[in-house]
Amino acid sequence: MMAITTIKISGGVKCDSYDSEVGPYNAATAGQNSFVGTISKASGSFSVTGSAKVMGKVGTGAPGVFNNAGSASVGSKAFVSAGKSGVESGALQDDLNLVFPSVVLPFDPLLGLPPLAGVVDGTNYTFVLGRENYIIPSMTLSSGQTLIVTNTAVLYVTNAFDLQSGAAILIEPGASLDIYVGKTSSMTGGVVNKSGKPEFMNYYGLKSNTSFFMASSAQFIGRIYAPNTSLQLAGNADIYGSCVAKDITLSGTFEFHYDEALGRKGTTYIVTSWKEL
Repeated sequence: MMAITTIKISGGVKCDSYDSEVGPYNAATAGQNSFVGTISKASGSFSVTGSAKVMGKVGTGAPGVFNNAGSASVGSKAFVSAGKSGVESGALQDDLNLVFPSVVLPFDPLLGLPPLAGVVDGTNYTFVLGRENYIIPSMTLSSGQTLIVTNTAVLYVTNAFDLQSGAAILIEPGASLDIYVGKTSSMTGGVVNKSGKPEFMNYYGLKSNTSFFMASSAQFIGRIYAPNTSLQLAGNADIYGSCVAKDITLSGTFEFHYDEALGRKGTTYIVTSWKEL
């Protein structure tokens, strides 16, 4: 999980890791390879407070940027599980120097198709996405409504995207969804990624995508890349995969589970360029 500017973690937030190639996330066998950081060099840009726990490492763009308080714990699984507070020796990196380019829409909007309702295996769905590029001015899925993805689909929501509690995005095995959002996003419903692999669900926030709010008991198995977006994560929501945003706020009992398989595939942060010091 990376922020361009600030990242604030409070409450009972938990960050750890797992390996989707081995199987779905299991709290009992959670790994210690989570990484949470910011490339900011401004003092106070990164804080971990309350009873938050990060099983892994944290990073900043320069010394003195990171602050922790309360009973917050950062370090190895043994360190965190022992109830120790503070930052374990070697768990803080202070020389991050990465570049995260803005997102560019991969197709001409004039060539996009409107997503439509449909029937799959005898079940009615609010939207059915196949192997096409789709475009819609705004999309709201309310309780009981479902968007199903049956092939490799790309969806461009030019304005607001709202996945409400009780609604769902269903990605069939072998299918994938890349969703590009132009303005704002809210997610309190869930993303059912049947493959269990985050690489098959990608959220891209365009340069005009100002905010993304995820809360309630929403679950997101996928990757978020939104370097111009303010990301607010709260409640009992979970992210399984990876995340990049302009600024990030985590609170409540939110949990972030980094998928180690993404790192082996060279998609840890979806970085397209970097600078050497």
